[in-house]
Amino acid sequence: MLQVTLLGKFEIHLDGKPVALSSQPAQVLLAYLLLNAGVALRREQLAGLLWPDSLDSSARKNLRNTIWLVRKAIGDQYLIADKTTVTFATTTPYELDVAILEQPVESDSASLVQAISVYGGDLLPGYYEDWVQLERERLRDFFERRIQLLLERLAHEGQWSEVQRWAEHWISLGYVPEPAYRALMMSHAAQGDLSHMASAYRRCVKVLQETLDVSPSTETQALYQRLSQGELPVRQTSQVTPPPVTPPPAATAPLVTEPPPQEIQFCVSADAVRIAYATVGQGPPLVKAANWLSHLEFDWQSLVWRHWLEGLARYHRLIRYDERGCGLSDWHAADMSFAAWLNDLEAVVEATGVDRFPLLGMSQGGAIAIAYAVRHPERVSHLILYGSYARGKLQRNPSAAQILEANTLVDLIKIGWGRENPAFRQVFSALFMPDGTPEQFRAFNELQRVSSSPENAARIVSGFNEINVTDLARRVTAPTLVLHARDDGRIPFEEGQLLAALIPNARFVPLESKNHVLLADEPAWQHFLSEFYRFLET
Repeated sequence: MLQVTLLGKFEIHLDGKPVALSSQPAQVLLAYLLLNAGVALRREQLAGLLWPDSLDSSARKNLRNTIWLVRKAIGDQYLIADKTTVTFATTTPYELDVAILEQPVESDSASLVQAISVYGGDLLPGYYEDWVQLERERLRDFFERRIQLLLERLAHEGQWSEVQRWAEHWISLGYVPEPAYRALMMSHAAQGDLSHMASAYRRCVKVLQETLDVSPSTETQALYQRLSQGELPVRQTSQVTPPPVTPPPAATAPLVTEPPPQEIQFCVSADAVRIAYATVGQGPPLVKAANWLSHLEFDWQSLVWRHWLEGLARYHRLIRYDERGCGLSDWHAADMSFAAWLNDLEAVVEATGVDRFPLLGMSQGGAIAIAYAVRHPERVSHLILYGSYARGKLQRNPSAAQILEANTLVDLIKIGWGRENPAFRQVFSALFMPDGTPEQFRAFNELQRVSSSPENAARIVSGFNEINVTDLARRVTAPTLVLHARDDGRIPFEEGQLLAALIPNARFVPLESKNHVLLADEPAWQHFLSEFYRFLET
């Protein structure tokens, strides 16, 4: 049995005994192969990854020697190598801490503890290659979402000593997690220890000032005031109950008022990029093309997206995924092109085994859905496009001012996307949902931070600006419904009208809203659901 630790340190054990692998290239090679286990990786890709500044012949020779070192350390059975590719074999038993962290968890806190316990710190500390840093950031965000969920569940169960233990564990990793300090404050208050509650708050103030030169958020300050006044902590949840939806007259699928826990799995796209996808609900399949700003786990608890997921999964088995560079999918994808996004949708459809289905595209996901519907007309029974467009920002005959605006937004992402201070991200929150509440703004700001790195977000948005599927739209044969918010601040209403005009026999429905992402409590959301389900019954 091979056991490999990549989180917090690099360590190998074989049948319980430590294995020495001192060569840094060998360590990086084994780590990369493990993180892409089962995928045949081309030798030139691996050589370029490890020795980007070497000549091809020299890099290939170095790769051969490094493969030999890895095999010598762990045995021949784990690496499958031929003249063109190298694969880490999944047929021989092995254990990887990253895989344990990312494994699907049950609804109980014990399974979360099992997954979180393996996180000993950042991925491959001391390594600074671009792909390592991107994967490190993704896994850190993944861990933080899971430990925050654990703290919420433990608090709900009244296990305050465990809340305290795991909050301190989070802080001990060297991060600056305000949610951990809030959990710590609540655990002390719940146990009647206001002195230690105040001490936890002072620790939070000090570490934020020393590391980020900021004060605690208004949420943390307000919690401190309430607890200081003797208010006992209560469970806080981000779940939003959507408005009731009248079942479609001919609906044959069972009504699912509370969808079961989603199931997250992974598949591999055409260029060996790992794509995370999730399924939830019962009934006939409904596939949703990926749109920007998604995180399969985070969305499920989000004030911004939870009502969307529950509404769409009410009568269907909803299939959705994180696009490359986002959420739980690979963050170190070299190709961020339109063709790659289309390949990702195809990979998810193949992995889930669905045959014929309605396809939903939101925002830029609409263009991907259009391209898929044209390429695979036999599979798409209905095409639904919301807040979508055929032409990206720089494909609409832009003026000099519009070009400057588009480039400025990309620069804003590069400068401020990953900062703790949400001021930069607030610009995008205001564009996506100007009518949002402060709580919804905070949720959307956080979604931006955890869903992608600044570099990836900038590359993705730059790609969106160049989309043009006007010719493809004219070739769509599936019945199509186009919906668009009349005062959408992100995608102009006129682009939705143009899209409906391009697609033969498409039906266009305007929605009375300013929000690009419809909110649970606005009439336009109920209108969207009614039109959506009515269309699927035709």
